[in-house]
Amino acid sequence: MVVSVHPARSAAYYIDQVASERHDYYAGHGEAPGVWTGKFAADLGLSGEVTPEAFRAVLAETHPETGERLKRWRNTKVTAWDLHFAPPKSVSALWAIAPPEIREVIAQAQAAAVQAALGYLAEHACVARLGKQGVNAQPGTGFATATFTHRTSREGDPQLHTHAVTGNIAETIDGRRAALDGARFYAHRFAADGVYLTALHAGLSPLGLAWTLRDGQWEIEGMPAGLCRIWSTRSAQIREQMAARGTSGGRAAEAAALATRRPKPDVAPDGENLHDRFQQQARDAGYLPEQIVAATLHRTPVAAIPDELEHPRGRERGPAGRPGRPGRLLADPTVADTAAAMIAELVGPEGLTEKASSFGRRDVIDHAAQLLPRFHPLPAATADEARQLLERIADRVTRDPRVIPLLEPAGRSAGEVIRPRDEHGRVLREVCTQAERRYSTVDLLAAEHELLQRAHARQTDRVAVVSEEQVEAALAAHAGLDADQEAMVRRLASSGAGVDVVVGKAGTGKTSALRCYGEVARRAGVPVVGVAPSATAAHQLSVSAGIEACTLDKLLVEVAHGHRHLPAGVVVIVDEAAMVDTRNRLALQRLVDNA
Repeated sequence: MVVSVHPARSAAYYIDQVASERHDYYAGHGEAPGVWTGKFAADLGLSGEVTPEAFRAVLAETHPETGERLKRWRNTKVTAWDLHFAPPKSVSALWAIAPPEIREVIAQAQAAAVQAALGYLAEHACVARLGKQGVNAQPGTGFATATFTHRTSREGDPQLHTHAVTGNIAETIDGRRAALDGARFYAHRFAADGVYLTALHAGLSPLGLAWTLRDGQWEIEGMPAGLCRIWSTRSAQIREQMAARGTSGGRAAEAAALATRRPKPDVAPDGENLHDRFQQQARDAGYLPEQIVAATLHRTPVAAIPDELEHPRGRERGPAGRPGRPGRLLADPTVADTAAAMIAELVGPEGLTEKASSFGRRDVIDHAAQLLPRFHPLPAATADEARQLLERIADRVTRDPRVIPLLEPAGRSAGEVIRPRDEHGRVLREVCTQAERRYSTVDLLAAEHELLQRAHARQTDRVAVVSEEQVEAALAAHAGLDADQEAMVRRLASSGAGVDVVVGKAGTGKTSALRCYGEVARRAGVPVVGVAPSATAAHQLSVSAGIEACTLDKLLVEVAHGHRHLPAGVVVIVDEAAMVDTRNRLALQRLVDNA
């Protein structure tokens, strides 16, 4: 599950779920009070437990003590941002059925992981929108965030999660205040999710858990998938809603979640104990909690914590309170070997550029976090060290000789580059606000160069040329084509180039024109096959254009294993070519050139 970002609901939603008494919370009624975090919260004198009055004041953009307005113009659309952090379902399932001492470790790991992710966002995504329409983006000093940890989903399933409600206001270094640039949260949410999950794994390392990849999510090894499915009622509702609507993707999932959202019930009604209920539900489903706990714990050795990590008080501090990065983590031989192996994979063909032509620093953190669970034990002792490890790996990847910087930062004028400064006015770092620096790899650029060279070299090959008479006869049989579609057919049939590119918006009739061109080619004895990046697109090409098609991956595999050969003079139509990665396009180009 990726960290989600939404405009916050009313203050009442978060406050009303707090238990009125401490014994109510432990009995399962209501949730624990929120906790303040963030530098701006501290600057406002807020710390510890969140009170309803102070929380409402921050969302109303007034000082919680004096009642003064915090900035001139009030935000009318978004008063706060709700950053939602939820662990994998197997973690919540273990928390639900485990004894109290194990639950406490999980709860502490969740809290520390959220703090690590918020620390990452405070450094990389805390930007104030000054000036008309917020064009003058300046770094903020930190957030005013109230974290509320809840224990169940809306359907009463065990679902440990934290709402980090961040006031939509930031203070710049020179004391000016303005709304946050919410787009930064969305831009960095995958990286923040990577920091959160890696920090969570580090916090759970004392339990000796092992992790297995299941449906694209790292889950606890030994936790039954069936029990996780039973306790995933909300996920099932969202999938059913999407299926009924015929939609897919992240935005569709968010829409389905809103459409199926119901008021959240009491955490544990009728005086029942929350964890007693969860354990009984597991037994009723045929799972014994004691056996599951025994099967999940202590599957891997617990890494010894280096002395400087066990006693971090003397550690250097970097900008905005961030841990200094002198390389201590990567100096350990085991950690250094892990980092080197990860960096090699990240910059390799199956790493950052497997499906993208370029990447930014935040992409490195996201991908590195996905790789780390493969290494046992996790080379980080605490949530703070987990974030530090990811930051160090990102720094090393962007400086690696196999990586090439592509995009220069924007011009150095106000609002394009932000420069956080320390108390002495010294610039700590520079962040481009108009365009993130992008990178690529030597390997991918070499593939792009070869692909372009091959396309250029074949522009005068005079291949698959069809006579004008045959073209006009086919066009006469397709009288419904407009002038642009007819021009497309004539161009493809007469250019003779080894590579032709057709560009057109959806619904402009490319498929109808391709059907006509396919008939032209068949009349001239030119073999035509189609490929597409997905099975759905390949099927659509076959049905709508009448051209035999399959996925590009399938074609490459069949040719590689000798199950298929491309005939001489073949024309290969690549539908949705922009979605095909460079290396696969190059592999296809080599096949066609050698046919």
